[in-house]
Amino acid sequence: MSVLLISLLRFGAYWAYDIPGSLNTQLMAHFELPFETWQCLLSWLYVVYSLPNIVLPFFSTQISSKVGGLNRLLVLSSALVLVGQMIVQFGFLLKSQSILLSGRILFGFGGEVLGVAQAALVSRLFKGQRVVLSMSANSIVSTLGSVLCSSMSPVINSVFGLNAAITAATAACLLSFLVALAIMYRDIPIIQNVSESSPLIGDDNARDEFPLESSKLPFAFWTLAALFFMDYSMVCFNNTASAFLIYKWYPNDPVGAGFAMSIPTIISSILIPILGTFVSPNKTGSILISISFGCLGICHLVLGLSGTTAAMFLLPFTLSLVGVSYAVNTVLLWPFVSKVVGLNNATKAYGICTALFNLALVVVPLCVAQILGQSRESQGTKWMQLEFFYVSIGMSGCIGGMLLLYCF
Repeated sequence: MSVLLISLLRFGAYWAYDIPGSLNTQLMAHFELPFETWQCLLSWLYVVYSLPNIVLPFFSTQISSKVGGLNRLLVLSSALVLVGQMIVQFGFLLKSQSILLSGRILFGFGGEVLGVAQAALVSRLFKGQRVVLSMSANSIVSTLGSVLCSSMSPVINSVFGLNAAITAATAACLLSFLVALAIMYRDIPIIQNVSESSPLIGDDNARDEFPLESSKLPFAFWTLAALFFMDYSMVCFNNTASAFLIYKWYPNDPVGAGFAMSIPTIISSILIPILGTFVSPNKTGSILISISFGCLGICHLVLGLSGTTAAMFLLPFTLSLVGVSYAVNTVLLWPFVSKVVGLNNATKAYGICTALFNLALVVVPLCVAQILGQSRESQGTKWMQLEFFYVSIGMSGCIGGMLLLYCF
């Protein structure tokens, strides 16, 4: 019961986070904006979410102490997610870009603090391999929010309208808030604070393999931190995937594009619990990470170069392979953190990794806006250039995985 409740904490945040990307073309029509202008606004919706979270995770300890414990921090951050999403819905309804961006900022403040608090709670309740399995369960339920958003939002929009599709995301945030209340008052023992001396992950061997002072982090960690940046850079593909699929393979069919867009997340959700039972943060795991990023690079190369006639064969296979890569990275990257830094340094290390992947979620959407916002290029050329951009990140991640292997 505890695992299920903890896993539901970010279900709503994942659903609401992906709403702009899942309803990309529908929202563009709703705001009556040209393609280039809307893609810039879309990118900023993701940028303002992540911008404060580059530094906010470093203050999770102080915030937890101020609010009276980790469980109360879960409730506070869940409330920020809910209120932020309600403001976002209000902004969509009024077609107000300023209200919309303000809501995403508040939504972002709650979303990532909630993620750090969730990881800390899991690490204090479970030890060893159970941490990997528990984090895998968290990823499954959270990404289920993304799957439902990608697949069901276009359907809800086509049947009941845009406001109903956005209301579904708000309802998911409400569910997560109620779960946070249940955790605080009933199911999970209250944890009074998050301290640097308390381990975030129960890896019994971490301290022995990488002994180090609390103020020093090894090269392996910084390699891993760079991989976090590149992993979340690749995930930014989801922000514009719907419009890309509609343009190239699903013209005038946003529902079909939405289901295709959900393929990577569905495959990832299926594989995460399977991989979580037998993969570990070791040499083999480093090799798998390198292969995973290499596959992502190849997949985006195929997406960029393949024509519409190849869709029936290449598109489902390619998107499925993207999902496999997502699953490998999800299962391995987070457990690798405590493996390479030791228990006493885990809080600091998680804060750095969270800051870096949020930096990726700021930098990459701005790059995407620059690529898609070019007025002198055709839309087909813009999409090809964007895919090549993702190819370069994937290949860089492949090299990073090799460097991580070298550290062992």
